Amino acid sequence: MIVNGPNVNKEDRFRLYQNYPNPASALTYFVYHLTQKGEVSIDILDINGKTIKTIMSQQVHGEGRYSIQLNVEAMASNLYFMRLYSNSEGTRTIKFVVEK
Repeated sequence: MIVNGPNVNKEDRFRLYQNYPNPASALTYFVYHLTQKGEVSIDILDINGKTIKTIMSQQVHGEGRYSIQLNVEAMASNLYFMRLYSNSEGTRTIKFVVEK
């Protein structure tokens, strides 16, 4: 996992963009945008909503755009969810596919 940021650009809302590529087989990238400073947690969930991997837990991030590189090679082919939580802005969730 690699986290890059912040790249401050003046978007007006808290967003989690669809990962790319999707479906993923080796590496995939997630981009999110924060409009205010807060503690950020990111989890990967299985189809039943069970957390299978925590990417980060309560890390303080300022306003800006961030990107994450995630290696999915050890994950089984399936549908997954990425949940982004910010204590100052709420929760966003997207679904993505791992396909071998």
